[in-house]
Amino acid sequence: MGVKVVQMYPGRWYVRVVYNHFRKTKHIGSKERAHEVGRRLTTALELYGSDALRMFEKDGTEAAVKPAVLMPTIGQYQEKWLAELEKIDVTRSTKENYGYLMSRHVVPAFGKERLDAIDYQKLKAWVIGQSGKYSKDTVRLMVVVLRVMLQEAVNEGILPVNPVMKLGKFYRSARKVKEKIDPFTIEELHRIQSKCGERSPEF
Repeated sequence: MGVKVVQMYPGRWYVRVVYNHFRKTKHIGSKERAHEVGRRLTTALELYGSDALRMFEKDGTEAAVKPAVLMPTIGQYQEKWLAELEKIDVTRSTKENYGYLMSRHVVPAFGKERLDAIDYQKLKAWVIGQSGKYSKDTVRLMVVVLRVMLQEAVNEGILPVNPVMKLGKFYRSARKVKEKIDPFTIEELHRIQSKCGERSPEF
C-alpha cells in the first residue's frame, strides 16, 4: 500500500497509488517529474489521507505537485517528523528534547502556519523576541530543532530552500541567565545523612 513510480513503456513514467480500496495509475511524463509527484503525494497521503486521493483522482499531476494545495502546516508536519525520528538512530534524549522544543516554543508560534509561509523575516522577528525571554543557549536550541525539521522538508522536495539560515547573530546577544546557588546548610546535610542512614544503612 502506498505510492510507486513505474515506467510502463520506454520513456513513459507513471505514478501508481494503492491506498486502502483506492487503486489508480496515471501517466505523469518524465522520470524526474514522476518522482517529484510521487514524493509530494506520499507526504500528502500521510498528512491528509483520502483528501489527497480525491485530488489525485481529479488531476494526478497538478494536485500532487501544487504546494499551495497540499502544503502542510508546521503543526502537521512536525508530528510526522517527530514520528519518523522514532524509527531512526537518534538518541532518546535528542528525540525528547526535540519534542519538548517543538511543543513548548515552535508550535505555539508557528503551528497554524503553512510550511511554505515561514520565511526569513518571520523567523528573525521570532528569534529576536525569544532572545528577550530566554538564554542564548535555549534560543539556539529552538533554532536548531526548527532548522533540522525544515531541512527534512527540503530533502523531501516540499520546500525549495531552508529559511532557517544566518539567524545566529540575532540570539548571540540574548540575556545570560545567572542561576542563584542555594546550597544545603550543615544542619540540612546532617538531617539528609541521618535519613539516608535510616532508610539504607548498607550504603
